[in-house]
Amino acid sequence: MALMVVGGVVIVILAVLLWSRSLSVEGTALEAPPKLPFEFRFQPLDHPALDLLRRRENLDAVVAGSQDRFGKLVRLCNWTRQQWEPGDPKPYPPWNALAILDLIRTKKTGGFCAQYAQVFAQSCLAFGWQARYIESGPTTDPCAHYTAEIWVDPLGKWVLLDPFNDVWFERQGRPLSGLEVHRALVTGVEASIVVRGGPDGAVVQEPRRRTLIESFYYIRLHLRADHLSRPEGPFEWKDKVDWTDPQTVRWPHSTITNPAVPKGPTAPMLVKDSDIFDFAINRAIAEIQGNRLLGRAEVHLTQVMPSFRHYLVRVGDGERRVLEADRFEVPLEGNAIRVEIVPVNIRGAEGVPARLVIK
Repeated sequence: MALMVVGGVVIVILAVLLWSRSLSVEGTALEAPPKLPFEFRFQPLDHPALDLLRRRENLDAVVAGSQDRFGKLVRLCNWTRQQWEPGDPKPYPPWNALAILDLIRTKKTGGFCAQYAQVFAQSCLAFGWQARYIESGPTTDPCAHYTAEIWVDPLGKWVLLDPFNDVWFERQGRPLSGLEVHRALVTGVEASIVVRGGPDGAVVQEPRRRTLIESFYYIRLHLRADHLSRPEGPFEWKDKVDWTDPQTVRWPHSTITNPAVPKGPTAPMLVKDSDIFDFAINRAIAEIQGNRLLGRAEVHLTQVMPSFRHYLVRVGDGERRVLEADRFEVPLEGNAIRVEIVPVNIRGAEGVPARLVIK
């Protein structure tokens, strides 16, 4: 132990350092997510078209009565499917739910899987629930289908809902992402997947169940959902990311031919890390600096939440309070202090709670 004598007072330097470092923290959201090799463009949630869509289509009534986030998504998915019968989108409508509904209802165009995905995704955005677009296909066509995934904060994951087919996929009662469906298919465990559909979640039977699962042999992510704010071309090559794994034969190397799909790459970028493809959002990231000698810890916050507004913080058994700063202090009283931190976006949607125990 190092000692320093100042004016006859012994200061135990090493002991103080050890005491200040004796703080330990357990829980979630202590590390930042991996850095993405691409930029994803979320739709800013303050766009006025989202307010108009929610109000004009009375979407609050659509989700009324559902007690949880996923149940509300199911209702929006089913509502979207009921708005029109599939038709040919000629001329191709803009990526704007209001325009799509207006043009199809007045018989000026039709709508297929992409239009259902766009109306559904923007309806979710109107509630502050982030959306992204997924393209998929069976072994015979890597670009056959288009749908949407929604980030479900209570589950802490992306969940695929397909409004064109009015279905979703689950395993052991847990809703799945498109990538999870794909991996189950190519690894031979697709029998564990239950496909549900309609407003009541009826189980989809064979052979339709198998056909729906097989439509995710190929899967790719589109890197933008901001078509309201930036309505440029909808299917740009640079905005696509293909998933790849050893079990999936990439389209350029497949022995299957399809005159409608040239034999070439289907995206400029390949991703094989599920933490990258199914990247996490709506999380608070905490760094704890503490000193038990002084009796307090300081929590430094950052967040991964598009259209972030503020945090909700609870210390111990106290009430939640709004925090608009990026740090706060916690008194170190007792052996373990529980802290909960929830990011909130500008539409009031709460993100994934970070729950920490400071000891």
